[in-house]
Amino acid sequence: MYHFIKPLFILFFLTAFDTTLGQSLVQVSPRPLHEGRINAKLFGNFVELLDDVVPSMWAEMINDRDFDGVVPSAEWCYHQGEPNVYLDQQWEQNATWSRTQDNPFCGANAAQLTPGNGLAVLTQPGMYVAKGQSYNFAGYFRPSAEMTVTITLKTLLPDGEWFILATVSENLKGTATWQNLSKTLTSIGTSDRTVFEITVKGEGVLGIDKLSLMPSDNIHGWRKDVVELVRPLKPAIVRWGGSVHQ
Repeated sequence: MYHFIKPLFILFFLTAFDTTLGQSLVQVSPRPLHEGRINAKLFGNFVELLDDVVPSMWAEMINDRDFDGVVPSAEWCYHQGEPNVYLDQQWEQNATWSRTQDNPFCGANAAQLTPGNGLAVLTQPGMYVAKGQSYNFAGYFRPSAEMTVTITLKTLLPDGEWFILATVSENLKGTATWQNLSKTLTSIGTSDRTVFEITVKGEGVLGIDKLSLMPSDNIHGWRKDVVELVRPLKPAIVRWGGSVHQ
C-alpha cells in the first residue's frame, strides 16, 4: 500500500505549499458527492478467456481442435513468469497421421489419417472423466473409402493395462465432402488421466477436422458446476476480456 500512499502525500505537499498558481490544485470536501445508493451495475465480474489461466470454465475437453497447433503462453501474461508451462494438451505423434492443408474443413489445417496395415490412431491425453457422466462427441470426417471409426476414452491402470471407460464405433462410406459425425459416450469409471483416442480401420485416407468433446450436462458450452458456483454471486455485469480462446 506504501506505493499508493506516497504519490498522494507528494500531491498533498505540492498543493499545500503551492504559491505560483495562487490557488489549491486539489479541493477536498467532507461531504459525499452522491447521497443515494451506488448503482449495482457499477460492480461486476471480469472474465479472461485465457485458456492457460482458466481452462476449466469452458466445457470443451479437446485442445487443438482444428489441428492448427498449440501456441505456448507469452511471458507477459504472468507478472513473475509463472506458470512456466501451458495446459493445452497436444496430439500425440505417430506415423499413421499428419497435418494437411488440403481443403481443411476450417482453419489452415486438418488431420490426415492413413492406416498402416489397415489401422491408424489419433490420441490426446490429459482428460478427466467421471463415472456415469455422458460426453457428447462431434467432428467432421472425410473418408476416401469405406472405413470404421472408433472413438474411445481409456485410462492406463497401474499394471500397465488399458481400461476402456467408453467406446463407440461408426462405419463411414467414402465421400469427397466433409461429413459431421456425432456420438455420445458414457464413462463407466472415473479418471483424471483419460486418453481420448480415434482409431480407423480400412484402406485409403481419412480427413478429420473441428473435433469436440463436452460433458452432456454443459450449459450453453459452460461447465455446469462452474455455472452453479457463479449464480449465487449474481454478478450485475460480466466483462469478457480481449483474448483468444480455442
